[in-house]
Amino acid sequence: MRSYRARPDRGERHRQEVAAYSRLRPEVNLLASRRYYAKKRAAKSPKPSFEDRFWARVDKNGESGCWLWTGSVRTFGYGQVERNGQALRAHRVSWELMIGAPVPPLLMHTCDLPRCVNPAHLRPGTQRDNIHDMITKGRGRNQYSR
Repeated sequence: MRSYRARPDRGERHRQEVAAYSRLRPEVNLLASRRYYAKKRAAKSPKPSFEDRFWARVDKNGESGCWLWTGSVRTFGYGQVERNGQALRAHRVSWELMIGAPVPPLLMHTCDLPRCVNPAHLRPGTQRDNIHDMITKGRGRNQYSR
């Protein structure tokens, strides 16, 4: 009956391979080079702030003073940006960054461009105000009502 030696775990096997390689080529120390490149990767420039990333995606040369969102766009044309793993609408983030006040439950675009993030073109309102605005401007599905 043959006795089998237990197989070393991956970490141990790797250490043995590194030791064997280092004996063959002593000028190359794999573990040291890994540490060197890990430090080099960590020393890269810091990640830009959320505000910097946000404003980099805004084109402030839009028609009629609109600041157009050039980043990701979600359903119905509204811009979207991710913060802390959560997808947020770009116009609401713009309001929060520029006005500094809490974002109201509903923000209405006075320019009727969903990609616009100019806080001067946004105003707080209610659902009733939004529907009234839609009807008076003829943007609803049933444009002939009332």
